Amino acid sequence: MCAFWSSVALTSGVYSGRPMEKHLPLPVGARHGARWLALFNDTAREVCPPVAAEHFIERAHRVAESLELGIAGQHRVLLLKGERLRRPDADVFLPAYDLERKA
Repeated sequence: MCAFWSSVALTSGVYSGRPMEKHLPLPVGARHGARWLALFNDTAREVCPPVAAEHFIERAHRVAESLELGIAGQHRVLLLKGERLRRPDADVFLPAYDLERKA
C-alpha cells in the first residue's frame, strides 16, 4: 500500500503491481467505493496537512473511479458519465454514510 500511494500521489514509480487484478474478484460496487472514499477522506484530513490531504483525496477519487470503471467493464457493464456500478452480488451490509455531508 505504501508503494502504491507513493507512486500515485508522489509519482515515485516504486509500485509496479496491478491493483485491478486484485479488485476484480471482489464483490464490490458503488456503495463500497463511496464508503472507502469517505473513510479515506476522513483519514487524510485527520493525518495530513490540508494541502497534502486534498492532494491525496483527489488522487483517491481518480483511483476509485478507475477501479469502478474497470470492474464494470470486466462485468460487461458500460457506465455512462456520472453513473455508478450497481452489482447484485455486492449487496452486503455496509453502515450508512452520507458522502455529501463529509465532503
